[in-house]
Amino acid sequence: MASRLTDFVVRPGLGRVGREIRVRANFFQVTELPTEAIHHYDITITPDVPPVLNRKVFKVFEGANYYSALGGTRPVYDGRKNMFTSKSLPLGDAATFDVTLPEEDGTPSKRAPRAFRVKLKKAGEISMRDLHFFLNARGSLTPACLTGIMALDVLIRHLPSMKYTTVGRSFYTPQGSQPLFGGSEVRQGYYQSARPTPGRMMINIDLSATAFYEGGPLLQMFVKLLSLRNYDDLRRGLTDRDRIKIEKAIKNLKIRVTHRGDVTSRRQFKVFKLTDSPAINTKFTTNEGQIDVFTYFKRVYGKALEFPHLPCVVVRKDVYLPVEVCEVVEGQRHIRKLNDKQTADMIMFTCQPPHLRANKIKQGVEILNYRDNEYLQNFHMKISNEMVSIPARILPPPSINNNPSSREAVFKPREGVWNLRDKKLATGAILLSWVIVAFGSEHAFPMQAIQAFVREFVITAIEIGLNIPNKAPPILHANPQGNIDAILKQAWLRAGTAANAQPQLIICVLPNTGEQLYAEIKRVSDTVIGIATQCIQARHMMQAKKQYCGNVGLKMNVKLGGMNWFLGSNDIPFISDRPTIVMGADVTHSNPNNPASPSIATLCATMDAKASRYAASIRCQTAKSDIISDLADMVRELLKNFYQTCGRKPERILFYRDGVSEGQFAQIMEGEIKAIKVACQSLDITYRPTITFVIVQKRHHTRFFPIIGKDADRTGNCLPGTVVETMIIHPFEFDFCKFISNGYLQSHAGLQGTSRPTHYHVLWDENEFDPDSLQTLTYYLTYTFARCTRAVSLVTPVGYAHLLCRRARYYTQHSSSSEAASFSSEEEPTFSGTFGTVMPDLAKAPPILHANPQGNIDAILKQAWLRAGTAANAQPQLIICVLPNTGEQLYAEIKRVSDTVIGIATQCIQARHMMQAKKQYCGNVGLKMNVKLGGMNWFLGSNDIPFISDRPTIVMGADVTHSNPNNPASPSIATLCATMDAKASRYAASIRCQTAKSDIISDLADMVRELLKNFYQTCGRKPERILFYRDGVSEGQFAQIMEGEIKAIKVACQSLDITYRPTITFVIVQKRHHTRFFPIIGKDADRTGNCLPGTVVETMIIHPFEFDFCKFISNGYLQSHAGLQGTSRPTHYHVLWDENEFDPDSLQTLTYYLTYTFARCTRAVSLVTPVGYAHLLCRRARYYTQHSSSSEAASFSSEEEPTFSGTFGTVMPDLAKVMWFM
Repeated sequence: MASRLTDFVVRPGLGRVGREIRVRANFFQVTELPTEAIHHYDITITPDVPPVLNRKVFKVFEGANYYSALGGTRPVYDGRKNMFTSKSLPLGDAATFDVTLPEEDGTPSKRAPRAFRVKLKKAGEISMRDLHFFLNARGSLTPACLTGIMALDVLIRHLPSMKYTTVGRSFYTPQGSQPLFGGSEVRQGYYQSARPTPGRMMINIDLSATAFYEGGPLLQMFVKLLSLRNYDDLRRGLTDRDRIKIEKAIKNLKIRVTHRGDVTSRRQFKVFKLTDSPAINTKFTTNEGQIDVFTYFKRVYGKALEFPHLPCVVVRKDVYLPVEVCEVVEGQRHIRKLNDKQTADMIMFTCQPPHLRANKIKQGVEILNYRDNEYLQNFHMKISNEMVSIPARILPPPSINNNPSSREAVFKPREGVWNLRDKKLATGAILLSWVIVAFGSEHAFPMQAIQAFVREFVITAIEIGLNIPNKAPPILHANPQGNIDAILKQAWLRAGTAANAQPQLIICVLPNTGEQLYAEIKRVSDTVIGIATQCIQARHMMQAKKQYCGNVGLKMNVKLGGMNWFLGSNDIPFISDRPTIVMGADVTHSNPNNPASPSIATLCATMDAKASRYAASIRCQTAKSDIISDLADMVRELLKNFYQTCGRKPERILFYRDGVSEGQFAQIMEGEIKAIKVACQSLDITYRPTITFVIVQKRHHTRFFPIIGKDADRTGNCLPGTVVETMIIHPFEFDFCKFISNGYLQSHAGLQGTSRPTHYHVLWDENEFDPDSLQTLTYYLTYTFARCTRAVSLVTPVGYAHLLCRRARYYTQHSSSSEAASFSSEEEPTFSGTFGTVMPDLAKAPPILHANPQGNIDAILKQAWLRAGTAANAQPQLIICVLPNTGEQLYAEIKRVSDTVIGIATQCIQARHMMQAKKQYCGNVGLKMNVKLGGMNWFLGSNDIPFISDRPTIVMGADVTHSNPNNPASPSIATLCATMDAKASRYAASIRCQTAKSDIISDLADMVRELLKNFYQTCGRKPERILFYRDGVSEGQFAQIMEGEIKAIKVACQSLDITYRPTITFVIVQKRHHTRFFPIIGKDADRTGNCLPGTVVETMIIHPFEFDFCKFISNGYLQSHAGLQGTSRPTHYHVLWDENEFDPDSLQTLTYYLTYTFARCTRAVSLVTPVGYAHLLCRRARYYTQHSSSSEAASFSSEEEPTFSGTFGTVMPDLAKVMWFM
């Protein structure tokens, strides 16, 4: 029976591969579970106060009503809206109670209310029978089950929450706390959660830690914040800088005073600020006049202040407290961001080896004291005090393959770790053009030290298999606070000039670990220049150790296109036997302090049968959204990359998804799995690869502890490859916990602390994995992470997605437009900052080169590109090529190299025109160059084109051209051009190769989708109307067009947003006919004797009843470039589809006016401009089919192999932003 997208995968059985062992887990069995119904009450406490105060009110309420309203039962409360009891209360459906907190409970200076009203209302009864059925795999997870589990959670947390400070599911005790830098302390906490497992409930107990402010004298906090020795260092007072630092640290801190006796000292105040003046000079007004704080305390309290030169604490207007009479209230959580020193101290506290962590968890169980908990007894619930012992297996490691020339070409790692000794990288990259940039002065980073690092690095890199012909790269010093854009551009030019080759890599030496400089380097190098960078810390450069150089070499090799190692086909048969793509996805959110910043979704996928090469896709989406909104488009993009790389489409998809909680599984099933299927079918309606979708969870509190020494690594953690799939997992769904080397899913051998396993949950499985095959494959994939010689803690595609999320966050700075935004149903983008845009500088004095027209055009243009950049110290923009004759071969090669290899605009001119240098010719060349560089030559007023300017409208023009009949194997080329503004002057374009001699555009939906997204990114709104002009179609193909291409446009729209349905008008443009018109009287003729521009014929010789019209302007063509010679031919327009309800006048006028927007000449042209540009693009794209063996723009087809052999070198992204085809 077929599965539905709402069914989770049921466990197919247990795995058997590997050595069987037993481990302990931090789970404690519920030995007795309530069998009777639990009663659920809604509780409302007014006025509304925080949960801490709610619990105090509830405690008073419980004590006052235990024998009356509560009927002698012990209720449990979650601190907000839910109360549970073991039996029904004798108060009917609802009751209200008044509660007054005793005055001696201290409250902040903004006096919290003392009188409260507690309202109880019966919400329902929870049948525990459903939960028992679910645990024994006899029932599904019903709402009653979920509420029952929530009630058990509240039950186990109720008593600790009433006694200790609570944060989330953890409670914290001062026992065993340790001080942090700056007057704070870290406290040990204990996390507990009720978890359903096969046949029983378990309580998951783990350690947690958080920072608190240290209680005690406020003076002591001053001393610690300023790193002073003792109180005496405060006697001279504070500088303004120190005062501001302290004020920032203690603002909103709760304090109490010590100068007015015990009762008064319980009253709490909240710090507002510090006074600018010391106590001896801080004055306020009393009934007797003005008085300073120092004198006041001496007169009223008989207390001479010891620190009169310190400022006072302001707790409210005109209330000043000397620092020495203030104490910090204990138990206040430190909610500000910890500094680097505090973070380091915190890590040291939390990083506890397994045996110590297990002992502390046992101490937490003793503090919880489940046996004597009267609330548990009241609900008839018992919990064991012993950790459970569970079966596990240790999977064998895979074989790692290096270069065959290595002494150890194939080996098996031990405990998830290996080194590079006697090994060479599988495929070493060639590093020819590179440069070193040291961000610091020559004094800080001496040239000799940098050169020593370069020598050690080159030696090490060559030893491990890189090829570095250029062993002495140029070295620059730069200001880390300087203009990073300009610095890296200069480095890029220096690298290219020194090696006379395309720059490949910039090594950046950073002065410290601060993120700001690193982020800006990555943003500029990735999104502005387009060059790989490798950042290294100065302290490592100064030491230049071989191991560090080797690790840097690993990263650089893959950045340059190499492969570090790979797994043998025997280890990953699922991937190597048939075309298979493995994907990893993640979503990250911005800092809570920046709620407007978008969330970032990333997707990484394998591109080969060795699972070693990856491609990636990035999207910004609405902030705080965990579901990937544009997943279909991202999957489609990577499936096409796979096809272009491998020449076959994947038959199987294995998808790992991180960043999802259990509560979102249903959304994932409904949204993301469906999106993957939609992506496949949008490429080919018959394309249905089998999909396995696995959730990857690492944010949990499960830990494993080896029982005997041989099952542990040297840090005391479980060995790499340990798998747990029984007792503590889901009652019946297909999940497993794996941790390898340090308890994580895979197995980077434990470095410090207790390792955390990764939880894998299979939501969808069409590949019918058995447990052994999926567990082993997942484990082995952790060995393919290219940045280090160890298995890592997450399956590699997800690990790369993590890296990409962090990197993409850097791209959201310094920008105001989106390069990766997805369509949404809103009119405006949902975020303001996305990826960076290159702002090219202007070059004023171009260098001049001479070259052999029969020479290597690639090398010639690269040399010209470097000369232009070096001369202007800026990104090269344009190469003007003077051609000796009108032959097409040289012109074609120039355009192919400039467009698809270098990515720079070129303008070709004939030598004979250069020798004469007439102003009119130079002006015409200027027109072309202006639009190639992003300018606009002219535009039509909004009154002339209201259909385009009144509402967001896109005008498209499409054409298909076929190859020379002498070359039947050469593909046909389809092009699509579309307006990108309300002036119909800026255009974007899309190109596809398709089966030879095919007139119907096979990939039109994807081309339209691409340009609709470009329009949205450019204009910030989606088009409401589409006017589509289609050339190259005969009458006999109209039915195919109606069925295929018009439908494809609609599919493209709905694939972006299911509710997106712009109105479409589809017009056929025909110029291959024999119709001619002749003026009858002279005034109706132009100077060549042709009919005047703008002439329209729409009767007698057109279709009997369909909407067509013949327009010819100036020489009988649709528009009207004034006749130059011969008899002009009109263009025939035939309207196939019209949802915009054009009347003849409006469509004829609009079509005619659009012929005046052709940017290459100062005349109306013979075809509507979008079609004219599509013609140009078809010719240009034909040049791209030379010298290439793989497709960068091919569409999927139902065949296994591409239907043509030569396709595009891709148009470079920066060039594609302007009208390069002009």
